[in-house]
Amino acid sequence: MASRESTVSAEGKTILPADVRAALGLESGGRVRYLILGGEVRLVRARSVNDLRGMLARPGSAPLSLEAMDEALAEGALGDVASHASTRASPRMRSRR
Repeated sequence: MASRESTVSAEGKTILPADVRAALGLESGGRVRYLILGGEVRLVRARSVNDLRGMLARPGSAPLSLEAMDEALAEGALGDVASHASTRASPRMRSRR
């Protein structure tokens, strides 16, 4: 793990070292996001929503319509309710099934 330091100016500005910019794929005008995690800060390249398009695509699979997604979610929710009910039933009730 590489470690780099930079100085923070009175205005709160700092210069990212060249190897840090390269690691993040940043060019002039690029944006960063600060993630505060339990006393530490992680610096990541900011991405727009448009950059996320296709991130979950599976080769050979057609995109799902919103209706198909709603149906899948509903079926999953019903399955969860049914499995939850069967595990919560008393042993006497399960033997009757």
